[in-house]
Amino acid sequence: MCGSLIATRKTRGRLLLISANLHSFAISEALAARRTPHAHLRCCLSPCDPPRDPACPHDHASASPSGILLGFPQHVSASIVGRFHNGTQEKVNAAPLAVFAQEFGVDGFGSKYKYGRWYELAASVAGTVLGLLSGGGLCYNLAQFGELTTAFVDRTANQHELSTYLPLTTLFGGGRRLVNASHEENMAALEEDARATCIGCFVAIIISLVLCNTSIALLSWSAARQITRIRMLFLEAVMRQDMAWFDLDTEFNLASKMSENLMKLKEGMGDKLGVIANLVGTSVLCICQSLSFGWELTLACITVIPFAVAASVILSNYQTRSMAREMASYSRAGKHAEEVLKSVRTVVAFAGERIESDRYLALLQPAENAGRRRGLLTGVGTGVHWLLTYGMDGICLAYGARLVLADLDRPADHRKYVIGVLFSILFNVYMATQSVTFCAPLAEVFAAARGAAGSVFALLERRPAIDCLAAGGARPPRLAGDIRLHAVHFSYPSRPDVKILQGFSLHVKAGECVALVGSSGCGKSTVLQLVQRLYDPQRGEVQLDGRDVSALSLPWLRARLGVVGQEPVQKQRIAIARALLRAPAVLLLDEATSALDPRSERKVQAALDRASAGRTTLVVSHRLSTIVNADRIICMDRGAIVEQGTHKELLEAKGDCTPPSPSRVTLRHHTSVRSVSHSNTNMTMLRSETRSKLLTSSGFYYKLVTTSSDNREPDLIETGPEELAPAPAPAPAHTLLSARGEAEERASARSSACSAGSAALATLADIYDEDEEVRPLSEWQLLRLNAPEWAALVVGAAAAVVQGACFPVMAWLVGEAAGIFVLRERAEVLRRADLFAGMCVLVGAVAALAMFLQNATFTHSGLRLTNRLRHQYFSAILRQEVGFFDKASNRVGAVCARLSGDAAEVQAATGLRLGLVLQGVSSMLIGVVMAFCYGWKLTLVGLAILPLMFASIFLERLVSQSAQRLERAAMEDATAVATEAIVSIRTVQSLGGGSGGTWVWDVRSGMWTWDMGRGGVAGVERVFLQRFSEALGRAQAAVAPGMWWRGLVLGLDLYVPFMIFCSVMVYGAILVAREGFAYNNVMLVNGALMYGAYMLGQALVMAPGFDAARTCCARILAVVHREPKVKTEDGVKDDKNWVMIKIEARSGRGPFCVATGSFGIKDVEFSYPTRPHQRILKGVNLKVEAGQTVALVGSSGCGKSTILQLLQRYYDPDSGTIVSGKPNIDRTFPPSCPTAARGASRGMRGRVGVHVSGRPDVRVSG
Repeated sequence: MCGSLIATRKTRGRLLLISANLHSFAISEALAARRTPHAHLRCCLSPCDPPRDPACPHDHASASPSGILLGFPQHVSASIVGRFHNGTQEKVNAAPLAVFAQEFGVDGFGSKYKYGRWYELAASVAGTVLGLLSGGGLCYNLAQFGELTTAFVDRTANQHELSTYLPLTTLFGGGRRLVNASHEENMAALEEDARATCIGCFVAIIISLVLCNTSIALLSWSAARQITRIRMLFLEAVMRQDMAWFDLDTEFNLASKMSENLMKLKEGMGDKLGVIANLVGTSVLCICQSLSFGWELTLACITVIPFAVAASVILSNYQTRSMAREMASYSRAGKHAEEVLKSVRTVVAFAGERIESDRYLALLQPAENAGRRRGLLTGVGTGVHWLLTYGMDGICLAYGARLVLADLDRPADHRKYVIGVLFSILFNVYMATQSVTFCAPLAEVFAAARGAAGSVFALLERRPAIDCLAAGGARPPRLAGDIRLHAVHFSYPSRPDVKILQGFSLHVKAGECVALVGSSGCGKSTVLQLVQRLYDPQRGEVQLDGRDVSALSLPWLRARLGVVGQEPVQKQRIAIARALLRAPAVLLLDEATSALDPRSERKVQAALDRASAGRTTLVVSHRLSTIVNADRIICMDRGAIVEQGTHKELLEAKGDCTPPSPSRVTLRHHTSVRSVSHSNTNMTMLRSETRSKLLTSSGFYYKLVTTSSDNREPDLIETGPEELAPAPAPAPAHTLLSARGEAEERASARSSACSAGSAALATLADIYDEDEEVRPLSEWQLLRLNAPEWAALVVGAAAAVVQGACFPVMAWLVGEAAGIFVLRERAEVLRRADLFAGMCVLVGAVAALAMFLQNATFTHSGLRLTNRLRHQYFSAILRQEVGFFDKASNRVGAVCARLSGDAAEVQAATGLRLGLVLQGVSSMLIGVVMAFCYGWKLTLVGLAILPLMFASIFLERLVSQSAQRLERAAMEDATAVATEAIVSIRTVQSLGGGSGGTWVWDVRSGMWTWDMGRGGVAGVERVFLQRFSEALGRAQAAVAPGMWWRGLVLGLDLYVPFMIFCSVMVYGAILVAREGFAYNNVMLVNGALMYGAYMLGQALVMAPGFDAARTCCARILAVVHREPKVKTEDGVKDDKNWVMIKIEARSGRGPFCVATGSFGIKDVEFSYPTRPHQRILKGVNLKVEAGQTVALVGSSGCGKSTILQLLQRYYDPDSGTIVSGKPNIDRTFPPSCPTAARGASRGMRGRVGVHVSGRPDVRVSG
């Protein structure tokens, strides 16, 4: 194998070692601790060896002999050609090396931008650079603060001259150097220094605000455009996938990936990146500035930064892994909920609500465990950060005091370390370390973005074997319709061990009508799907006009096929009309009239017969009337042809049996309900014996006609050759070969039932169309939901308050430390410096413990709350009456979206982010109290600036709410389009689609459009993609104005503290000069207010939208507290004999329902909740005694299945009564308990057996 690469995958501690030479590559992996079974990967990299494998896809002639640096996926690509699990090989399509890197967990940060255009990447780079530069304003303020501190000390000590030159203060009119000045002159100069400092700081703040605002706006704009494109590419990628992918990927949750995953990715690419750029820029610039002031002290202080960075890296790694496990667990739980709610009628019919609810709760537990571990690790990491930060302050005070005292013996012009330089370095290094610390919570955002990007990009990179949007392939000018299948072997990807077709060969001449008949599962529909190339055979060929279908253009091929599949009534009628209007060259009919009543069937069949004249037609049917006129009938069994010929020829090959008339073929059944206690082994043996006894290769068609009249398994039907006899009365020509699909008419008649497919994905309108009816909870009500975790909340709140108090305490320590340098005794200065240094370390230890408890407890409480809400909401949904699911807002996708999205919003508001808010608020409040104690005038001046922060937040909320309404309206349309496309993907692909297209930006319309390019085919896919792009374009335009406001708000949150600093320092200088106020108290008040406001601003930046959380929680609780219209109390029970109710719409037997005792229906009127003006039952009266069998017959929509649903208490009648035994049925509740689900005699539904055959996707139920 050329240039082969063998890699071994483990789960932890990955280190990839690459060695490359002229013609070979080797890769090895160093692993840590826990080991897992190997998963080998063999891939072929370009450049590689000269080809020794003819299957190698690369151009080796142009290959470069240089090595490859694996780990830069943007520059190197790989084709994954094989994956080996337990010795078996699984074919994998070609994908970029980014997928390989993602497979091994080494996908880089930049991989999130792989789908961005150059100008979007330029905007992201520019926004990041501007964010880095915006940190310069903070550095300038700290430098100015140091100079003003020097001026305070020198001017108040009445020194004859300044101890050092003040360049920044001099730039704006201060820093006057006096000689033999008086106290009044020093105080006047101090006021000049304060005014100069104020001017310089405000100029720097305004510049930084502009830079920060522009940075946030550019990053938000770039992220919005890229996420819009990724959404469009994601829908395109899903529509591009083949049917095998949809069959295999049972964990795929489209609603989650389209909303939750992409929103996480957007957060990691948008304004949060600007915030972290500002923090990184602040950290780097502060360190550089400190080194310029005094490298000795700076190096001594920053010795702790490598430990802080290492802790951040380790924390980010563990967060990514824990987040991935948590998201995977939630995805599995969401998939289970989706499956249950898709079949909610079946679950309710068998009283399995509690069982499914318990299963859902069990699936949530791994997510809670992973999240709890993540919270503990986050607490340890952030605790270490704060311990190192405060420890660094102690080092700076102790060592800096010695350097300052050592420089006192030097001349003023040669002094390097003065009081101002000491505190400048202290605050610069402190802010640098604190900025790194604040990056820790943001690491969770980027970890989530990386995890979300991996699952989304894996699908975007996947190229299916059957690409319905591919532009390649032949397009003959004419299609005659000659179909040939030669030695085809096939099994479905979801069931590789079950062989459907085994060496199947068939030739259908152009213009011939061929019918495929046989028992269910023999491969009839599979042949039609192979002709459409929904699947490719494992072996053999499928040809059309002598060409292999894989060589033909797929959109061209499907555009020339007319397909009518198994659908409910209305959908099937539309499909028939669509196929007839299309005038295709080949007509494929799979149970095309199974859902129609006899009268409609005759009309439609006549139209189909006329349409098939002169066209190649393949018919799959169990109804004799649709195949008697076929040119040839193919009898299939177990994936092979056992008989073929015309209808007459096949009946004549009956063997020793007397042939019945084709128009009078029927069957007299002898059925019995057998005990359900038979073992599966006995049932399987019985089915096999019955099939082999009834269907042999001799007279197969005749025996199939004369022995098959419904699709129930043989173990439920006692049938023998002696029971077969001609019917005593004539029967219509449409007698069933099998009743497969017969009850689909009943499913469509129950038009109130939600389609399982159409509910797979909810539009935002479905999810939120009742927002106006829900009143948001208050913050107190939201917190009360966490009452069961009150102990954790109390501990977490106390820890957050303690952590918030550490900042004012540090401000007090710094203020007191600034006053020690006026002392004359150097020994006393050093003693107090060491004392304050030790107190800094002690505060750091307290902060570390508080931070650990805060993260651990709030993470625990948030996870418990969100899982409890998920479970309560899911259980409440299962308690609702079936009519509840008829509403558009309660479709499956909408409910699943609330389970994931709404609960996650509540968790964000009550988890770690709540701790940050409490921490910021407590820091501000304690700082204000402390500031009032040391200088109430200064405190009032500082607080006068604080409302500016809240005003900006309020304005941003107003703008964002308006933008969110417009965005939500546009996203409703976009999600509706995605819903329509994905849930009907088989129909969409069968109709043929566009090829050779790409997304382009239309300047005139201001939105993305799908450009087919040359030779492209405009099909159904293009319609969906174009509509989807238009809706996303409107959503993108709606949020554009709010980007600038968001940047302004974030900038004010960051720089309002330094506005407070400027104001307090200026007024403090005035107080010192005019009232003799102690300068160290000015620093103390300034530090308390500035750090309190800074912490509050950081908390507000990280705080989620509490309004959204309160609304989401109110929506969940509205359902949890909703009282079902069908009461849920245990009712009167009756243990009398059983009654069998049989429903028949046509000849042949339909499903049956078993109820307890006799029942009666008296004057019942009923209409479905979604169609209140259309009366289904109009004064129906029916009496059934115990032991009777009653058949309900009639045309579609006459109310047969409605009566059964009323008996099962899916609905209650609008008027009238239904009596089961003696009590009224509405007093009998079917409890959702395990015993009832296992068939115990408890409750109404616990005694009702239902054979569900009204759904094509349900084989056997009950």
